[in-house]
Amino acid sequence: MAENGRYTPTAAEEKLLEVLLNPKNRDKTIAEISAMAGIGERTYYRAMEKPEFIDYYNNLVLQIMKGKVGDVLKAVAKYAIEEPRCHQDRKMLLEMAGIYTEKKIQEITGKDEGPVRIKLEDYFSTEAQD
Repeated sequence: MAENGRYTPTAAEEKLLEVLLNPKNRDKTIAEISAMAGIGERTYYRAMEKPEFIDYYNNLVLQIMKGKVGDVLKAVAKYAIEEPRCHQDRKMLLEMAGIYTEKKIQEITGKDEGPVRIKLEDYFSTEAQD
């Protein structure tokens, strides 16, 4: 942890991040990732056990994704014309970037899925107030 309260990765963690953030390495094993980063597998596991490192890594991924939003939007427009029914991959990316949130409708029903019944006397006193 740095003095300013922000996490500062070690030199080995920096090498690991460089490999992890490369999309070409997404299907690599831990052994392959560690070898590519020039670190031991134990160093990989130690980094992954640190919540600060995970938060740092996740923030980097999010920054990269936010930087690609323009490309995603172009792809959405192009692909929407070609295949309007296929959009889940881009929807997921936009959700992860915090740009899109699916609208949710919540319904409240009463007993046996019927209407909600409210007794007014539960909310208003019928006794005279002094």
